[in-house]
Amino acid sequence: MTPQAPTLMHVSDVMLWRDGGTITFVLSDGASAGNYRLQTPFAGEPRFLFRDEGQLPYGGAAEREVAIVSRAWLQANVTQHVEAALQQLDLLHEWRSLPGDLGAVVPLHRIRTVITCLEASTGAQPAPEADAADVQRNAYIHSTLTGHFKDGSCAS
Repeated sequence: MTPQAPTLMHVSDVMLWRDGGTITFVLSDGASAGNYRLQTPFAGEPRFLFRDEGQLPYGGAAEREVAIVSRAWLQANVTQHVEAALQQLDLLHEWRSLPGDLGAVVPLHRIRTVITCLEASTGAQPAPEADAADVQRNAYIHSTLTGHFKDGSCAS
């Protein structure tokens, strides 16, 4: 019998609440499937992750699994064009009236933020195929987030 490749998680319904940073999203097609909510940084640190409205243990195995499958999904969905648009978003201080190509990648940017926070809390490392630019970008996002939020959002 030939082993089957693992089913790639699907991410959908990515939203940012107007409370200053709560991110909600849905993971489907896998053991980590559920409705997720990453708490706003304005509620204090650490930023807790909730699955189906139940709080997951901070830095625990469930958070680590979400970070791993979300990163795999993100890497599978980022093309050169998407990467360029994400880099443009990273450089903007305000996101008002975004052109279509930038607006289309905002959900990916939000998931990347979730991944960065979860990797910081769990010690999960980017997948081996992540290149130096990916690691550098995540460090930049982390430093940008900590600069925007007084309490050091996503700090471990």
